[in-house]
Amino acid sequence: MSIPTDVADERSISYSCPHCEAGVSVPESMMGEVVDCSSCGLRFRAEVPSARPNGDAKESGSAGDDPDVVSVPDETTLRRIHPALFRAHLFTTMVSWMLFIGGLGFLFLGLSVGVEPAMTFGGAGAAVLGLVFLLSRWVKKKSVSLILSNERVVYREGVLRKRTSEIRYEDIRNMQVDLSIRERIFGFGDLEISSAGQDDMEIVIHDIPDPSGVAGFIRSHQ
Repeated sequence: MSIPTDVADERSISYSCPHCEAGVSVPESMMGEVVDCSSCGLRFRAEVPSARPNGDAKESGSAGDDPDVVSVPDETTLRRIHPALFRAHLFTTMVSWMLFIGGLGFLFLGLSVGVEPAMTFGGAGAAVLGLVFLLSRWVKKKSVSLILSNERVVYREGVLRKRTSEIRYEDIRNMQVDLSIRERIFGFGDLEISSAGQDDMEIVIHDIPDPSGVAGFIRSHQ
């Protein structure tokens, strides 16, 4: 259940999301209900905090020491899947590593031996180019995730601007696994998921490891 925004005058209790550990303010009228985390979108039950004896009170501490910060998992994250980085882009990744390592070699050689400045600057440029490409691939890998909980499938993508799609297991109507010959050899591929209420594929994630195994895992929870 989404938390309404028109609760400014109502006393709220701060919870720590059991999935992403983000702080979530829940109004007292929603105590005991399942709420959505505003950060990761996964659900947890906002249990009524139990009273603590005065002797247990602490002057300071982390969020876990605060009696008003309750973390009671109602939904458990079972698997978190990211796209394959090296296997899906084998050639470009190898070229990037060669540029980075080779560029550093020419850079250090130029600085220590005193070769032509063009070689030194060329090595520095190649190292920077390879590093930028590797970092961009790593950020893209981490910005896309498929989260499988005990209740639903959640797809998240984006760094600054995030997009989230979710389908409960019982609502999944169709799953498709796309594997080319190269993807079969290296063990990655695409997975597409749709629900009963949609005609097109709601979740499409590319280049994930073992997509057939992921589809089988989802079917086992339907």
